[in-house]
Order: sequence, then C-alpha cells, then structure tokens
Amino acid sequence: MALAKLNSDYIMDGTTTLQNVYISEYMPTLPDSVNRVYIYGLYLSGHADSPDNSLAGIASQLNLSETEVKDCFLCLSSLGLVQLLNTEPIEVRYQPIKKTADGKKYKPEKYADFNVRLQEILSDRTILPFEFQQYYDFLEMSHMEQEALLQIVRYAATLKDKKVGYPYVLTIARNWHAEGINTFEQVEERLLESDRVATDLGAVYRALGTKKTAGFEDRQLFLKWTKGMEYDLETIVAVAKTCKKGGTARLDAKLNRYYAAKLFTLPEITAYEKNAERLYGIARAVNKKLGLYYEQLDNVVDTYITVWETLGFDEETLCFVADLCFRRGVRTLEGMDATIKRLYRQGTVTLSAIASKLDELAAYDNRILEIFAVCGVTDGTVRARDRDFYRTWTYSWELPHDLVLYAATLAKSAAQPLPYMNKILGDWRAKNIRTVEEAKRSGTAAPEVRPSQQAIQTHEYTREQLNALIDDLDEVDF
Repeated sequence: MALAKLNSDYIMDGTTTLQNVYISEYMPTLPDSVNRVYIYGLYLSGHADSPDNSLAGIASQLNLSETEVKDCFLCLSSLGLVQLLNTEPIEVRYQPIKKTADGKKYKPEKYADFNVRLQEILSDRTILPFEFQQYYDFLEMSHMEQEALLQIVRYAATLKDKKVGYPYVLTIARNWHAEGINTFEQVEERLLESDRVATDLGAVYRALGTKKTAGFEDRQLFLKWTKGMEYDLETIVAVAKTCKKGGTARLDAKLNRYYAAKLFTLPEITAYEKNAERLYGIARAVNKKLGLYYEQLDNVVDTYITVWETLGFDEETLCFVADLCFRRGVRTLEGMDATIKRLYRQGTVTLSAIASKLDELAAYDNRILEIFAVCGVTDGTVRARDRDFYRTWTYSWELPHDLVLYAATLAKSAAQPLPYMNKILGDWRAKNIRTVEEAKRSGTAAPEVRPSQQAIQTHEYTREQLNALIDDLDEVDF
C-alpha cells in the first residue's frame, strides 16, 4: 500500500509542483525534517508504485527514523496540508493548499497575555497570525494549561533556538498531552526528567561516536528504552558501542529487536550477538558455496540458517549440501531449502547420514552395473533411466535381483538389452513368475546364469569421493 497519494485535483506533468503558498507561509517556520518529508512525499505521491513510497522507504531516503517521518506527516495533517487516510499503517493524501484563512475566532482577551509571552520567548522572529491560530486550536482541543504550553515553548527554544517553529513545539506538546501531561506542574516534572535524560544521553552519544546535542526526539527514544523497555544505561551504552553507523536510529532498531526477542540483560544480549555472528558466518559460507552474495544477512539467517539448525543440520553438513546443490545446478537459497527439507523428511540430517545414503546409492548403482556386465552393455555409465528401470523391476514389480540377472542373460543378444529386459520381466510378472527356476520352466530357453565378473565394491568415502559421486547423481531423489 502506497503511503502518500495525490488528490485528483492536484496535476502532475512530469514535475513535482510546490505551491507558492507553501513556500511563503509554511516553509519558513516548519522544521527542516517536516519540509523534507512534505516535499519528498509530494514527489512520491505521483509515483504510487515506487518501493520508496512507504514509511520505511521515506525514512531510509531522508535518513530519519520511521517515528520521525510519521510525526512529520501528523504535523502536516494538523496543518491541513495532507489528509490523514489511515494511521496504522499511516497513509495520507496531499491536498491543494489554499491561502490561510483566519480560522476559528476566539475572544481576543482569552489569549492576549499568552500572545505577549509567546512573542517574548520567540523574540528572534515575528509570530504570524496563522501560527497563533495553531496554538489556540491545540489549546482548545487538548485543554492544556496556557502556562504549560508556554513552558514547552521555552523548552523547544532551548533545544533549537528562539526561531523554533510551531510544528516542532506542537509535536512535543502533542506527545506529552498523549501521555496525560497537561498542567504546568506536570510539564515541570517532565522537564526535570528530560534534563536527567540529556545527561545520560551524553554517555550514549559518546558510545555512538557523535557529538550531537540531546534533542527532543532522542530524549523521547531514551525514555522509551528506559521506561518503556526497562533497559538500564549500562546496557544501552554497551549496545551503542556496537552501532558502527546509523546513530540513535540504528541503536533503536537493535534495542527493538532485542526487546522482541525478550532479551533484557547485557549477558543475554552478548550471548545472542555471539551466536548471531556464528550464524552470519554459516550464512556467508553457504552463500559462497552456492555462488551467492548478500550484503545484509539478517534475512538469510532468520529465514534459512536458524531454521536449518533447528532441524539438526550443522555448519559442515550445510556447506556440503550447498556444494551438492551447486553441482546439481540448484543455486538459490530457496532451492537449497527444498533439498534440506527432503533430506530432513528422510531423517538424513548429518554428514555421516548423507554419506551412508550415498553409499547405499553407490551400491544400488553397482547392482545395475552388474546387470550391464551380464547383458553386454559396455557404456558403464548409470543414468536416471537405468535407475528408473531397476527401481520398477525390484521395487514396484517386486522381482528379486537374481531373476533380473537371469533376464539380463536372455537379453544379451538383443539390439537394445534393457528395453528387451522390460518385455521379458513384464511377461514374467504377469505370469506371477518370481524365481529363476519358474522362469526356466516357463518355456523360455536360456543359458545358465553365470556370476558376474564385476564385484560390488564398498568404500569409506572421503569428502572428495563424495563430491565425485554427487557429480554422477544428477537425477537421484534424496
């Protein structure tokens, strides 16, 4: 589902049209992140099929977190610049922008003092009428105390500067209002907590290798990690040291993953990561055997390696099966997965079990070679058709091997010995002939069966011998 859509009244002629009213009335006061989300989302709204037209896609392209992108769209929705169609997942429709109207009228005296104090706090610029209107609308909707909102404005000005725009202020106010913070005392308590968070965030930033200052978004993230997920500072800092790039967004993604896996202590996380590195090593080795390369291995590990280990396959066996698949022309993880599942269904999950299976197949082929020697086939190569014949005679028709050998002696002078054996053995099966003596009494003249000169050999297969054997088993059903 596309996140951003275009209103049918909005015309796109191969360009992305940014209306002048947005540039003149909104862009100067909106935070940079909101402006970037608006413009990039406007572009994507004309490209519904783009893979970037999603919360994750926009976040990746603009180097923002998904939460930040969502907050930006909620801000744009509150301004009437986009229509909010859905919240989970978020979906918006861009609207044509009309000149800002005066909005709902309030009695001048109700906000007279608020206006003066607000302008004093944001003294580096002139507050426009439509900005005042946004603050009034929020106060009317939320029933937050005016003094509480003014304190939030002061806080936002310290995080940014005295030119901070109302969308940033109201983003903080909306978040805190959603948490039930509406009075001056509650805001003061949150600010004290936020100051403590800023101190702790300094340690997190040092671990991340960044010198940024603690903004509202990061403070909210830290509160989520500590209050919502209940991770302690030591654990957060330790995880931050493992984030080579991506900053707090990358750290948040890691903590979210640990939380989902119910990993809450540093020893649990350390053990998880140690095992994860081992799994990534197996993934790289398997991919190399298959001739594949993936820069990101998370999906390979989660979808395949972890599942295969759960089935009982170790690294050595997985690498061997990957090599087997490559040699047989199966060169995808999906194809190898099908092979793994076929092996598992037959209880063949270790390298020794596979070797035993291949030994059985080698012995099977040796019995066919014995038939070749008797009936005069000189090629010496066992093919899929030959295995199918032998499997039909001995398994489907339940004819004993010595009877098949006797049929081979009768077919020795035939132009095509194996098809002729099919004819003889089919006739004996129809007559319920199951022994060599019964076959001789059936009236078919035949010489005595002589033991084959080709002895069946058994081997202790080395890894190289197993690989060579695999080369000859193109059609074998494991």
